[in-house]
Amino acid sequence: EGAPKQAREIEQAINGDTDVARPTPTPSKPPTPVAEPRPDSPVDSIVVWGVVLAGVLGAYLLAVIVVPPLRRARRRRAASPAVRVTGAWRQTVARLRGAGLPVGSGALTAREVALLGESVLGTPAREPLTALADLANLATFGAAAMDQGDADLAWRHFAGVDLLVRQKIGLTSRIARRLSPTSLFT
Repeated sequence: EGAPKQAREIEQAINGDTDVARPTPTPSKPPTPVAEPRPDSPVDSIVVWGVVLAGVLGAYLLAVIVVPPLRRARRRRAASPAVRVTGAWRQTVARLRGAGLPVGSGALTAREVALLGESVLGTPAREPLTALADLANLATFGAAAMDQGDADLAWRHFAGVDLLVRQKIGLTSRIARRLSPTSLFT
């Protein structure tokens, strides 16, 4: 029973006549084009480098704006009064260096730095610089304990010297000093 049916199908397949409807082939979609990797255009690399440069410049500007005030605040709020006095002296030396004095070599005593600062800033700088130099020497080398009043006095002397430096040096010089990479390390 199954053999005649199979024989008929084979015969129809050979002759090409079929009563059986063949499925109509569906038109195949053209293959989707695969994007070939293209070399980077000069515009793409310029944009990337521009973004990188802007990021580096932004990070640098943020650092020179934020780091010096944070350092000053850390020195001002140190745990012990002796460390606060020493911090006020270090801030003063940094300000004098910003005024163009070569005081950062470490070869000068605090008194010598005070005299050098007075020679540049004038006689109004004598009292705060000399008093601060004496406090810094006591805090560093003295056997007497420093108290909160000494630390506050040291920072008041720093404020006086800072004001004299600001009056002596123009705004553009102060801005240039602030934007200098050395402002991150002093």
